Amino acid sequence: MAGIPIADGIALLHEIPALYTRRLPDNVRTPEDVERYIQSHGQHALVEGEFYEGDRLAIVDDLVTGFDSKLLAISQVNQEKQRRGISKITLEDVAVLLDREQGGSERAKVLGYKLHSLIPFISKGLGWLRDRLSQQEYETIVDYVQNTQRYQDPELQQHLKQLAEQK
Repeated sequence: MAGIPIADGIALLHEIPALYTRRLPDNVRTPEDVERYIQSHGQHALVEGEFYEGDRLAIVDDLVTGFDSKLLAISQVNQEKQRRGISKITLEDVAVLLDREQGGSERAKVLGYKLHSLIPFISKGLGWLRDRLSQQEYETIVDYVQNTQRYQDPELQQHLKQLAEQK
């Protein structure tokens, strides 16, 4: 849902229509889950807005990590295309503000999609933030990017919260 205002801005700036994928329940996490969801919940629209035969679409979002949520959106568009009886649309591009550079770009390429990002976070974004962060903040972010699993520990999360509250 974070991509909606970004897509709206792009649509308004370029005077092109925007579509929105519907929010899915939390237990729908894969394209296969989307198919099962449709089978059990009927054929309500998975995409709000109009698109037509021959249209070229792009997925727009705030960030990409592993590309999973983008595949869900692509699956929703493909399911909706089928539901509406549209046989040909082009959907090859995904545009994001921030690429966390944690495998999304590589996965997109393997799956035949082009990922476009404004900020590649590890290779450029961190450097841009360096002078605006304390040494501890910078080191924590770098460590998080390299070891995200470590930061799932509730004790570490509480410790970081306490440090942040002290500022």
